[in-house]
Amino acid sequence: MELFEKMNRVSLDDALRSAGGTIKGNAVVCPFHDDHKPSGSIYQKQDGSWSYYCHGCGWKGDVYDVRQILNGEKLHPSPGKPTNSKGPN
Repeated sequence: MELFEKMNRVSLDDALRSAGGTIKGNAVVCPFHDDHKPSGSIYQKQDGSWSYYCHGCGWKGDVYDVRQILNGEKLHPSPGKPTNSKGPN
């Protein structure tokens, strides 16, 4: 199940929407900072898994990273993931 979810774009879309993101195609209004225009992108990595990157705040991660934030499990920034006002890191 875990591999399926990383490889499934819908799982990442659903997690980002649950976090407050708005998705149009591959563009995302980032749920992790005060964003009004799509500054995030959903993309498929070389291994076939789906990931998210925000060009505005620099947050990046996969469906599991987003879910950890939603569950309050991720409180500190990971390398390459800056802290921001909504505290996803």
